[in-house]
Amino acid sequence: MAFANLATVNLQKLLNRDREEEIKLLLTTQSPGFFYLDLADYDPGDVLRNPEPMYRLAKQFFELPIEERLKYFYLREEKG
Repeated sequence: MAFANLATVNLQKLLNRDREEEIKLLLTTQSPGFFYLDLADYDPGDVLRNPEPMYRLAKQFFELPIEERLKYFYLREEKG
């Protein structure tokens, strides 16, 4: 049985602004496929106890002009 070699990105390291983990996430998401999001060190209660920063970020994003938001969207043929 064949298994895919998937990258693993650690959420807690990203939240701690770990530069190497940020680069790994950037490189991983620039190619088609999947990756593991490692939540082992992350306390999800933080988001559940204080969801306001997440809501503010989403609101800020959707208040951007459509031209700016489209910079974050791309359609690649290999993704369908």
